[in-house]
Amino acid sequence: DFDPNQHLIAGSERVSWEDPPSEATFALLANLRREENPYLSGRARDETYAWGFDPAWTEIDGVFWEGPEGETALPYELLPAPPTLQTYSLDDVLLKVRVPQGEGKLRIDFRTRFPHLLTGEPGRLLDIYTWRFGWCPIPIEPPEGAYWPLLLPAHTYNVSLSVPDGWTAALPGEVEAEEGDKGTTYHASFPSPVRSIALFIGPEEELQATELALSGLAIETVALPGDEDKVRVLVTYIPEILSDYERRFGPYPYERLLLVEHPNQVGMAFAADGVVFIPKWFFDRLNLTAEGMLSRYGRFVLAHELAHQWWGVGVGVDLDAENWLSEGLAQYASISWFEEEFGAEGGNVFRFERKGLGEAMAESAVGFANLREHFTELPYLQVAFEGFDEAVVKPTAELDYAQATSERLYDKGYLVLRALAHLVGETAFDSILGKAAERFRGGTMSVAEFKELIEGETGQDLTWFFEAWVWGDAQADYAIERVVRRKEGDEFVTEVYLSRVGDGFLPVEVEVRGAGEERERKVWPRGEAPTGSLLFKTPFPVREVVVDPGHYTLDVDRLNNVWPTRFVWALEKNALPLDGFLVRGDPSSRAILVQYLDRFGWAIYPDATAVEGFVRYGREATVWGFARVTDTLIGEIALVRHLWSRPETGVAGDWWLPSGDFMISLSRRPYP
Repeated sequence: DFDPNQHLIAGSERVSWEDPPSEATFALLANLRREENPYLSGRARDETYAWGFDPAWTEIDGVFWEGPEGETALPYELLPAPPTLQTYSLDDVLLKVRVPQGEGKLRIDFRTRFPHLLTGEPGRLLDIYTWRFGWCPIPIEPPEGAYWPLLLPAHTYNVSLSVPDGWTAALPGEVEAEEGDKGTTYHASFPSPVRSIALFIGPEEELQATELALSGLAIETVALPGDEDKVRVLVTYIPEILSDYERRFGPYPYERLLLVEHPNQVGMAFAADGVVFIPKWFFDRLNLTAEGMLSRYGRFVLAHELAHQWWGVGVGVDLDAENWLSEGLAQYASISWFEEEFGAEGGNVFRFERKGLGEAMAESAVGFANLREHFTELPYLQVAFEGFDEAVVKPTAELDYAQATSERLYDKGYLVLRALAHLVGETAFDSILGKAAERFRGGTMSVAEFKELIEGETGQDLTWFFEAWVWGDAQADYAIERVVRRKEGDEFVTEVYLSRVGDGFLPVEVEVRGAGEERERKVWPRGEAPTGSLLFKTPFPVREVVVDPGHYTLDVDRLNNVWPTRFVWALEKNALPLDGFLVRGDPSSRAILVQYLDRFGWAIYPDATAVEGFVRYGREATVWGFARVTDTLIGEIALVRHLWSRPETGVAGDWWLPSGDFMISLSRRPYP
């Protein structure tokens, strides 16, 4: 039963086994949020909670055995969780019960409270209640030793949920509703084992439901007031995305899909079995500045969450140490679909069908944005440059840079999978993913099993790849050292001398280009040699050489991948090249500015006869200088030491935060 006055669910969970174990363990995940994180400041706390700390919890009111001879109360233990995910609020997270042998069912009477969160999940935001995983006790395998893998086993769930008059629920799966004198009772189930049956509950006047039948799939949408049309437009893209995924990974396993507009304004989208939640944040900003500003990006987010019906939800993983198999594969699936739909090169995120002032402004400011380069590769380059890069597969408690978890799993995770797909062949890789989805759906897949499957299908030993790029923290910086050109008869001979810095290596493509569309490509094979060369004989003179033109390697510095050095002029429209200098003018100062990302740059001020420049050394330091010629030479040079702290945050891994700068400067100024 749902009680909106107490913000809780009170009910009974009945568990039966074909072969009952002698002892059963259940996870009470809500109790991980029972206690306030003692390490966070009030400001940090207020980024999570709507109006101050609000606890979640699951209370056990009793455990019983229901057998042929009646009901028997059973003793049980409430045990702490190992500190593998966090270091606080660990009490009463595990429920352990000895199970009687023979015919019968285990019944657990419980109450779970929804906390008031800005994310709204798991919990409530205003009058909307959402909980995906862990609103009821979850049967699990007991932790062994100090490590507790975050596995959500799939079970056959049948849920009956009663809500009072004036309230409604949107539940995934096969759902029937019974109207009663005091409210509505919903019965939900799935035809196969699932991780959970997610709850979404709210006042009847707040949730606007619509049912559609698209391409043979029953889709129910739930929109918040005023956004019904926007939600209906978004849902029309689901069939084409699912069609692509079914072709690559196998069939969507259910006959119904639920698309929910979630009220959070922090931009958090998420998924569970048979349901996708898209935040109100997106719909409120869909047409910000220009009509359809976030249309393509919204479709990408939708594609990512739909991909979880195969990866992370459909196929379970250890969401602690091996969450790469969930988020990385969802990124790989969704970005691959996006690039097939909108093209892989150039600006492909912010494109507009209409013409107008807002569209022109947006096109000028951010029209260059490329989903893969600027939303995925650039965050990885930044993390690597700052020295916060580490293995994509690693338990939280062993993380050296937990603050970079999102970039590690989503961005680097995608890049590692894209490199792996390119290595074995993208068509073969999709075929392997289809076999993985079929074999492990309803179960769990480990990285070791994933590796074994790929090796079995391709006949390749990929130990070197997984040890370096999955379990290890390898890095690589490929560079063009020099290019030598000459003409021999009717042929143009080009020698490209290459180098590699770092302990990671992959086969890397090198492309020579002529003045027009002429192209020729060779591969510098995988190997540990730090230097090498490739010889090209072409019918055209080579004007440009590019290492890794498709960005298939995890190269931490792309500026040295192009010969001659590339300069991109941003005159009427903005740009942000990853493999060249950005050159732009400043109308107010009449300066010419040249910069490579945030790593180094300089500016020339002709009217003031002055120059300025900076060089940044990762997370450690920045050197900045300025000089100007007046009647004499004046200027300043400064060394800025960036300071970092590693405070206790309650997260099991280490967390780095910027704590200030220490600057020493030397200047020469004229005396009055």
